[in-house]
Amino acid sequence: MKSFLSKKMGMFLCLSMAITLLPAKAAKNQNSFKDSVLFDKLLACRSLNDDISRLHCFDENIKALDDANTHHDILVVDREAIVARQKQSFGFAPPVLALPKKENAYSHSIKKDQAADDVIHEITDKASFVSQDSEGHWIIGFSNGARWRQIDDQTVPNEPHVGSVVRLRKAALGSFVANIDKQSAIKMRRIQ
Repeated sequence: MKSFLSKKMGMFLCLSMAITLLPAKAAKNQNSFKDSVLFDKLLACRSLNDDISRLHCFDENIKALDDANTHHDILVVDREAIVARQKQSFGFAPPVLALPKKENAYSHSIKKDQAADDVIHEITDKASFVSQDSEGHWIIGFSNGARWRQIDDQTVPNEPHVGSVVRLRKAALGSFVANIDKQSAIKMRRIQ
């Protein structure tokens, strides 16, 4: 019986480690565009000296990229679209689509003065909807459809109203806090 339990425990530990390591590997692959074979082949065409060979190489590899795009094997998204999506989904986990780390992107496509991390850590917006639930917690809505609910019992001295400036930011352990019209922070959770 002891041997059976130790085997079960060993299998459980191995499975736990595998599950723990999978997200890290997935995140690493998600942020590394250097593994894009199609894109690498396209960039390699620039090194060909013969004009006809270079044109043929570009045509062939553009067709391969177009086919991959048509079959949904690749996704081409610009940085602005990702930032817009992150702002829209701020408060939900996991992130809808993370930006690649700039140091992993191709060097010809980055500006040296840009920040290395474009992940949204806070947003500031004006409230377009304000109410209180039966427990007295504030519910604040924004023009993009997002709704946030207060989850602590802090009082807000100057009650929020439509037009209040709300600064929402990430806090410890996946939580969020909001400053309403520059008052003390209250804990919030996105509900819609």
